[in-house]
Amino acid sequence: MNQHKDDNLLEVIRLLFRWRKHLVITVAIAAIGSVIISLILPVYYEATTTLLPVNPLLKSPNHVYGTSTENPEPFGTEEDLDRMLAIAESKELTDYLIQEFDLYTHYEIDSTEEKAPYKIKKKLFKLYNAQKNEFGEIEISVEARIKTLREIWRIRFVLE
Repeated sequence: MNQHKDDNLLEVIRLLFRWRKHLVITVAIAAIGSVIISLILPVYYEATTTLLPVNPLLKSPNHVYGTSTENPEPFGTEEDLDRMLAIAESKELTDYLIQEFDLYTHYEIDSTEEKAPYKIKKKLFKLYNAQKNEFGEIEISVEARIKTLREIWRIRFVLE
């Protein structure tokens, strides 16, 4: 039975050796094709920031001035996290982002068109993502084709 397994392996090696030119040509074409396609595709840069909700009790006057005897948790609850996520996905925030970063010009969409608001928001939400992660944080990520725009997004999200 051992001899039979060795014969099968030798047959496979013989078959590969017999078709080596075709295999090498196929692998070379696939490698060259994948390199060409990867060079043609546009480069996207991603800016990501993480937000943690703060417990609203930390801002109460009693706690700020040290007259409170309770010691609240520093981070917010699940409800605070949901509230921040709702803000991150709100119409007001997306309108602000479109206006602040002049996305109509950046994505070359005519703002006087009837469907321009729909088109710009569709494009924005394809590249904008806000979600809860497994650590109880909100993670906001934005993709941009221009590296400087990515840097602006990153700086603005962190500072504001």
